[in-house]
Amino acid sequence: MNSNPIIVLGGTSHGGKTTVAKKVSSEFNLGLISTDTLAKHPGRPWRSKPDRLPNHVVKHYSTLTREKLLAEVIKHYANQSINIETAVNLSPDAGRGILIEGSAILPEFASQLRLNICCATWLLFDDENVLRDRIYTSSQYYDRDPFERQLIERFVQRSIDFNAFIQTEVEKRKLRYVKVDHFLNPEVLAKEISKCIEQGKEGYNTG
Repeated sequence: MNSNPIIVLGGTSHGGKTTVAKKVSSEFNLGLISTDTLAKHPGRPWRSKPDRLPNHVVKHYSTLTREKLLAEVIKHYANQSINIETAVNLSPDAGRGILIEGSAILPEFASQLRLNICCATWLLFDDENVLRDRIYTSSQYYDRDPFERQLIERFVQRSIDFNAFIQTEVEKRKLRYVKVDHFLNPEVLAKEISKCIEQGKEGYNTG
């Protein structure tokens, strides 16, 4: 690995990025940054009861078309490059290396970040039903009323579309990825990511 390496881990929602990133950052003694903390998008259209969804979240998922939902989230993530670079440069952990995880890490922009990236990996779903099941479980879908389920379905659609977009981008650029399925738990995923880091990818981005 390079000195003071930067590792990036991307993929759609509910792929296990946060859990895996915590395990890997601990294993390699890396600082950890989540892109979710850098800028807010409407986010998930459910809350733990009795909390209510903000009006702007309801409007976002109930009024935008499926195509527009995908376009909006890609646009939002594409604008996060400068925030990611700033967070890394200001991090007190920069001297020992940093793992950055989050959906905002788009393949197109990962190679353009002015950072010393030695390994970039994405978690991808081959089976959209696995992704749907994970979101249903997380959102307690079957305990929701019909309107809440409708909003969650829109989130599921956007997540499936975003996963397909990321897979196309990753394969086009011949980048690393790990498949997520029913049989891969966070421990197994973390081991797969660790292999990628051990192998390294010198010259991926010289900064």
